[in-house]
Amino acid sequence: MKEKTAPYKTHFYRKILIWLFLGVFFLMLLVSFGTFYVYFRYYVNGLADSALQSTAYVRADLNTQLENVTLLTDNMYLETEIQEILTGPQGNNQARMQRYYSGQIAPNPYFMYQIDLFDLQGNRYIYANSATIAHSFLAGSFADEWGPRVEQAGGRILWVDGREISPGASHLLFALRLIKNTHSNQPVGMAVVSVMKRSISGNLSLYATDTTQISLAGPDGTLVLAEDLRRDPEQMQVLDMDLVSGEEGYYTSLASSTLVVYLLDEATPWYVVQTIRLPTFFMFLQQVLGAMPVLFVLVLVLAGLFVWSLYRALSRPILTLVESMRSLESLDFTPPQLDVARDDEIGYLNRGYLLMLGEMKRLFENLVQEQNAKKNYELEALRAQINPHFLYNTLTVVRFLIDMGQNQSASQVLISLIKLLKINLDPKREMLTVEEEMEYLRNYLSIQKHRYDNFEVKCSVDPGAMPCAIPRLLIQPLVENSLFHGLKNGALHGRIAIQVRREDGRLRVQVQDSGAGFPPGFDVRAARVNAQRSSASIGLHNVNERLRLYYGPDSQLHTENLPGTGCRVWFTIPVEEG
Repeated sequence: MKEKTAPYKTHFYRKILIWLFLGVFFLMLLVSFGTFYVYFRYYVNGLADSALQSTAYVRADLNTQLENVTLLTDNMYLETEIQEILTGPQGNNQARMQRYYSGQIAPNPYFMYQIDLFDLQGNRYIYANSATIAHSFLAGSFADEWGPRVEQAGGRILWVDGREISPGASHLLFALRLIKNTHSNQPVGMAVVSVMKRSISGNLSLYATDTTQISLAGPDGTLVLAEDLRRDPEQMQVLDMDLVSGEEGYYTSLASSTLVVYLLDEATPWYVVQTIRLPTFFMFLQQVLGAMPVLFVLVLVLAGLFVWSLYRALSRPILTLVESMRSLESLDFTPPQLDVARDDEIGYLNRGYLLMLGEMKRLFENLVQEQNAKKNYELEALRAQINPHFLYNTLTVVRFLIDMGQNQSASQVLISLIKLLKINLDPKREMLTVEEEMEYLRNYLSIQKHRYDNFEVKCSVDPGAMPCAIPRLLIQPLVENSLFHGLKNGALHGRIAIQVRREDGRLRVQVQDSGAGFPPGFDVRAARVNAQRSSASIGLHNVNERLRLYYGPDSQLHTENLPGTGCRVWFTIPVEEG
């Protein structure tokens, strides 16, 4: 009776729709964040490009102001008075310097500065255009300490933040330059111009707004000068050097909601920095982006749950079913652990597969039983075919001996025959050892010797092959073929050589004779029994079929005619211990 399969509900597609909805939802969520981020980057890029242009204007204005210092130092090369102060005898050089610069017109009347001249003997001469800037930070060993650094700079103006000179000089900027003789081009002294930072910060403040700050930053990113002097310059970091790349660029600092634009000054080692405070909207973005790790983890967890649910509901059952189908390649009919309680398409598929697997197993077992039965029938038929043929030949020998009055010989033949039949008719002895098979062969040859005495037999058996198992009555038909067909029923004198060797895990059996050989075109593996085989190779055909049924096509019988006279028949089978 055919087993009824449980009906299934076709609602699996609803689960698919729900999963697709969740997937699209998460995709839209990611797209929204992506769009928001792209808009943010587009806004920041536009703002940064505009800020870079305004920063370039600030740098140009800064260089214009610093040119005042360049003009002061350039005149020192040309003025004979300055050359004489640095190279002349000691005395009233300080007074000469005061008179000289008091009569000069400053390039910028609002530019407060102090000039310090150091000659090669370490003497110092000072002039300040305002009492506000007068200082004595350069006293002592200043020339000895900074002279080598100025020379390494090639004699050009070397700008230094006042904090590097002295902690109390943070309100000053210093320009250091080597003074050379106009004729010999040899150093004659060093000039140091001190500039009040507020002389420069006043112009920088023109570019600052409520949301924008302008400042100068040193090579380490710390504050050198700001448009608002009230900002504390002590180690204030205005530029994150880890984010600085090249001489100009920008970066965003979400921690402080600012856009930082920087541009390296051409005349100094400092960066012109413009810090822009981002609008309130981006402060909200900062909060949102600050929660991004949490959102990322949440989306990751939800996506993981989504994938795991999809795997449990669809992928894992299908993979289990596929693995079970692949096991059929090795003829493994073990029922897999499938979920047959599901009432959807997967459950229906699992139940149908188990029914099909059970039916395939039943059919395969029936097929194996039929094949085994067929093989046994064929083997029994072959043995039945061999036995009458052998008995016919043996009884013929006995008849000839009795007719010739050799009763004793006939008795010996019958005794040998009884020994043969004892083994041949035993249904439990399908396999013999090589030693037993050779004993069987000796009894057979003893019978044939009473009929023919014009042939010789030489046996060579490897001692290691003696305990090996071999199907019974497998060598005797080969010897019988050599005797009756090779030596023409004793009409020819000849030799029969029998070899049994154990080689590389296989047993090689060979029978060779010096008889007439096989006729042209002889093929022991021909599909049909023809007249040629009926007369010359019934035994060979039976041996070949038994080898094929026992061991497969690799152990079939081989035949070969030898040069001159004779032939060789051999086969190899796997070694089995008896």
